[in-house]
This record gives sequence, C-alpha cells and structure tokens, in this order.
Amino acid sequence: MIPEPIQRYLTHQAEQSPLDYSDLRAVFLNGTLKRSPEVSQTEGLMEISIGLLRAERAG
Repeated sequence: MIPEPIQRYLTHQAEQSPLDYSDLRAVFLNGTLKRSPEVSQTEGLMEISIGLLRAERAG
C-alpha cells in the first residue's frame, strides 16, 4: 500500500504531465527474496509504478 502523501504526489504529477501515456501497458514481476511480512523494496517500487499507470488511465 502506498502511503497517502506519496499517492497524492503521484496523482498530482500524473495530472500535471504534458505527455500522454494513456496507451502504455506494463507487466510487473516481483522477484524479491524477502520473506518478512514488511513490503520489499521491489514491491514498493512496483506499487508506485502501478499507481502512476492507474492515475494516467483514470485521468
């Protein structure tokens, strides 16, 4: 889960972007070896990227 302040920032950046990425598609593969219940760095970066793509498609 992306913290709310970061999600707001990402949404703002997506809304202000002069570029159109609405046709962009992505496949995310998480190959982390981390076994603990906390979010891995890979998962955190994936969530940020996914959030940007969702904001672009919604906007």
